[in-house]
Amino acid sequence: MAASDAAVEADNPGSGGFHLIFFQPDGSQTRLSFAATNCEELQTLWQPAETHIAQLELSMVLYALIERPDSYRKCQGLGFLDNVAAVMTLVRGRSRNPDLAKLGRLIHLALFALRTQGYWEYVQSKSNWADDISRLGFDNPRWRCHGFCFCSSYLPTIFFHLLFIAVILTFKFL
Repeated sequence: MAASDAAVEADNPGSGGFHLIFFQPDGSQTRLSFAATNCEELQTLWQPAETHIAQLELSMVLYALIERPDSYRKCQGLGFLDNVAAVMTLVRGRSRNPDLAKLGRLIHLALFALRTQGYWEYVQSKSNWADDISRLGFDNPRWRCHGFCFCSSYLPTIFFHLLFIAVILTFKFL
């Protein structure tokens, strides 16, 4: 199970994060919180726009797959996002926005290579349990009180330049 979020505000050019809960066969859980480290760098890859919030929101899903590919391999998962454009890109597998379309393809290629099924749900921003981690990162108190381990996350921008077969082979290798 995962929840992700991103933020773009006047004093914040872009940040993001996500929480992951992996349920083990013995009934135990692994709880991880991540704060994205290179959101500004990612935005230089996308077409000029007033804001790149939907792209950042969708990027958090890709961050999660890159951070823990072995945990996703041959599994089913449920992901919560609070951005309608991002959710619809994942559900439909396409978007009219070229940046969202590319991110959606990368995510679906990663899921295919990992033999993973993802189910995506929209959650209102006020109910998104990843909202604080996306804005506060390590300073977010919620991850500690709910038993999450904290990590920082870097999304290699090379993924945006690879051929599709190279993305699939990379995720098979990870």
